[in-house]
Amino acid sequence: MSVRGAVSESITITTSYVDILTLILDGRADVLNLELENTGAAALTGFKVLLKDHADGEWYDFLSGVDFDSTDLSNMLFASATGPHELGAAAIAHAHVRVNAAYGVKFQGLCGSSTTVVLRATPNRSDWR
Repeated sequence: MSVRGAVSESITITTSYVDILTLILDGRADVLNLELENTGAAALTGFKVLLKDHADGEWYDFLSGVDFDSTDLSNMLFASATGPHELGAAAIAHAHVRVNAAYGVKFQGLCGSSTTVVLRATPNRSDWR
């Protein structure tokens, strides 16, 4: 079963973490396929995936920074050579992340100055029928 994907607006990323996109999955997705496009003139210096376990739960950091450099982590399935956490200006990064049927997932970005990004996310289940 595939869940319809989502695309963020063009979001301005600054020197504090900024929310890019929030998905309420209600436990219906195991894996997220991500495409992050830096449409601005400055590189990203941080990217985080946060999870929420239930509707009244708090958001907590799940993957960030050098997590995107490794596929040794059970939840980091794939990241392009330049991960989303250090994405250069006018570049695109891809990542496939296992979210373990979380209630919600949120993505945040950070930049040393200011840039703009667009995030495309497609949630999928691993039990294809």
